[in-house]
Amino acid sequence: MCNNTRLLAEGVSELVIKQYDSLKISNKPSIKSNGIKEWTVLAGIVAIDENTNELRLISVATGVKALPNEELERSHGRMLHDSHAEILALRAFNVVLLKQMALLAANPTETCDLVERCNTTHPYRMRKRWKIALYISRPPCGDCSMDILGEDDTNYMQFSFDDCCQYINPGIRTTLRGRFNYDCKGVTRTKPGRPDSKITLSKSCSDKLASKQVISILNSTNWKLLETPVFLSYLVLPQHHREKASDGCLRNFHYRLLGLNEVHSIEMIFCSKKFNGDKEEESQTPCPISGVYINIKPMEMDIEEGILNGVLNGFYVKATRPLRKNCESILSRSSFWTLFTQLGYYVNSNSYLDFKSKQTSRNQLKEQVRLHLSSDGWIPTSADDCF
Repeated sequence: MCNNTRLLAEGVSELVIKQYDSLKISNKPSIKSNGIKEWTVLAGIVAIDENTNELRLISVATGVKALPNEELERSHGRMLHDSHAEILALRAFNVVLLKQMALLAANPTETCDLVERCNTTHPYRMRKRWKIALYISRPPCGDCSMDILGEDDTNYMQFSFDDCCQYINPGIRTTLRGRFNYDCKGVTRTKPGRPDSKITLSKSCSDKLASKQVISILNSTNWKLLETPVFLSYLVLPQHHREKASDGCLRNFHYRLLGLNEVHSIEMIFCSKKFNGDKEEESQTPCPISGVYINIKPMEMDIEEGILNGVLNGFYVKATRPLRKNCESILSRSSFWTLFTQLGYYVNSNSYLDFKSKQTSRNQLKEQVRLHLSSDGWIPTSADDCF
């Protein structure tokens, strides 16, 4: 492993930002007709070879949006509920693994750099030499960034414990809505942050990333196919966030998880390079489009997508109408399920949710983590099944 974490942080960030610069213009923030510049968050997954210190870019994504919960009624697995950059980057990471497993299944002489065959109860495993780093251009939304938001907000409101407007469900006071009540630290929060937005019930990136240090960054299909779970080893953030973000990240990834078994530690490292698509002025507006780059086999096979309102850019229709054919992203639940079933493993389930319900050990872990992060109860998103 690279002994110099500063050099590692610089290498990871440069790799992610360089690939972002190569994305199509249509998948990046633009300057609107009124002269206002859009902004976004950038994230990327990079694998580090423990033997050679080689860096291998896996995925890059941008995004700051989440779909209202009501949109899921017509989704059937085809819409992306959460399009925040780090969540998309992790979904893309899982696409890469699943695609590599599909290549291995299709050709007995095929080899892949991240995944290899194995002769255990699982058909594949991730090669042991790799460690995984997540770069994000700003601290994750939710608990990690509460200290920053609290200091920067000039319209700060004081809340008491009994102010019900801060809760999604007043009976569950360990889950707060968005950015309400900065003083309340170490609690689960939902997206989005703005109080005037429609409810999504999707949990903050801080909550999701914390839970993945126990459950792993593998999704349900890859959990079933791979021999061992995979965890993040590094979180790379820009240096200018270090002073304000360190306490929040330590709280989120360490103190909030105390008492849980088998928590995998994550090391925070900082890079000097600043992402030029970040928010610099209050007048800037968030970019509605997410750009995603998926590096399946370096120099041989990759995919780029633009996502708007949870579907491929150009395919969205208003909520009163059914979704268009082929609107789904390769990151969607439906796409994962289709590729997984084509592999022919463990397909004894009627649907995606039926398949997930049978993953006993994974579900037990999820329940333990959820109860730990929100002891009053967990508020789930609407069911979004595909067949």
